[in-house]
Amino acid sequence: MYKELKGDHQYLYDKFNIEKLISTRKYVDLRELKTYTIDDDETIEIDDAISIEGTDVIWIHIACPSESIPINGELAEQALKKACTIYNFKDSVYMFPKEFSENILGLRKGKASIALSLKVTFTELGKVVDYDIHRSIIQPNYKLTYEEADEILDYQPREEKELVLIHRLFKAHQNNRIKNETLIIDEPSGYFKKCGKDLILAVRNKTESRNLISEAMIIYNSLIAKYCRKNKIIIPFRSQSIPIKNYIIRDEFHLHINNYIIKQSLAKAITSVTAKEHYSLFLEEYTLATSPLRRYLDFLTHHQIISFLNQGDQFTRDYINTKIDRYNINFKNYLTISRSIKRTNIINWFLAKKEIQHQIIFLKWLNKNLNICLLYFEHLFMDVVCKIDKQYDLNLGDSQIIRIINIDRVKDEILISIIS
Repeated sequence: MYKELKGDHQYLYDKFNIEKLISTRKYVDLRELKTYTIDDDETIEIDDAISIEGTDVIWIHIACPSESIPINGELAEQALKKACTIYNFKDSVYMFPKEFSENILGLRKGKASIALSLKVTFTELGKVVDYDIHRSIIQPNYKLTYEEADEILDYQPREEKELVLIHRLFKAHQNNRIKNETLIIDEPSGYFKKCGKDLILAVRNKTESRNLISEAMIIYNSLIAKYCRKNKIIIPFRSQSIPIKNYIIRDEFHLHINNYIIKQSLAKAITSVTAKEHYSLFLEEYTLATSPLRRYLDFLTHHQIISFLNQGDQFTRDYINTKIDRYNINFKNYLTISRSIKRTNIINWFLAKKEIQHQIIFLKWLNKNLNICLLYFEHLFMDVVCKIDKQYDLNLGDSQIIRIINIDRVKDEILISIIS
């Protein structure tokens, strides 16, 4: 497919001549800042980095493919058709060609890279007092995994005081959001990853370093949205109305059950060109702008901002709405494929492990007449659709031990029986 895109390829390589770009004086040169990237070990699309200047100014950097990939070119069109990167432990499908995202567009350690950087000034208590957006050149010099970053935050060595201070300010900012009744839905989540030729179960916990990066992304998205609203830049905003129904959580409930109850009560987040409040984040405006290498709407948002910073023409509301509509259609296809991959991995894992008994928590009936339900497998940290061999009177939160009777790949069916 991409062999036909020689024109776009050459443009991409030519545009990323760093010294030539710096000579234009349109970019802030931040290569001297101590800059960290923190990701999972297997991450290919490294699209975010953080730095600190002094004791109160934090820079959040996001890779900016919009600087070099034309919005109406073939690479962008293919990205829109995919909507997002599809991750599969066997063969992931990247939104942009893998070699571009990994070697040219991504924020690799030791490589000068183009970014759209947000400069934020905080008080000691984590309150934002000033911010600005810059086209920048950065050069990450620390590539950390979440485990390595957690170790630094735990031991707090003097040599890494910058990361410790970033964490302290972001933690204070998050605490301020919690005081304002923002929803924090944290719990371990299971996923499958490749280890050699094997499929293994891994668990993603919300550690201090993951919270740090999560807060950085929330800050970036919210201030980008505020900036665009203030300057009348038309972008895809993300909003969420008040809950569609009241919910009650209880201390005696399993954490996953309480989170499930909250999620079921929330209104669906929507994307539009109108800035509105985001209920669960307790923010006046919000957008998605932190993953332009792997999510098309972020790429589109960056294009609008770059055009504004260049004092160029903005795309119209109709144009952006058309892109949003196409994205929404393609995103549904992405979700279907992603869910299918996850389902296949779950079935393959069950078949490989040959474990018969499992501890589960009942969530809901999907089709009670056919005994099809949604269960939370505690040791997998995952929700799994199953079929029970006969009718039972089950309610949300019921804990049971189940036995897998049969797995049918053709029918996509996991048949279980309840033991106790």
